[in-house]
Amino acid sequence: MRDLTTNEPPLTISVNLAARQVADRTLAKTVAEIIRHTGILPGAVVLELTEHTLMQDTYSTVDALAALRRPVLHHSIDT
Repeated sequence: MRDLTTNEPPLTISVNLAARQVADRTLAKTVAEIIRHTGILPGAVVLELTEHTLMQDTYSTVDALAALRRPVLHHSIDT
């Protein structure tokens, strides 16, 4: 069994989001519900977006990212 008191970085989970999911206005609520239901730490979740997704509808994507930051989620952009 792994010693959890070591100085190893915390485990994270990365989730790829499709453009359709980012455009969904309920995305932040859905993600928050999943986090609450599973008990995972919000800071352990990394939501990944492709550069193409970001460029499809820039304003909607910025709004979605702002809403997702409220639960202290991390974002990653795949190029």
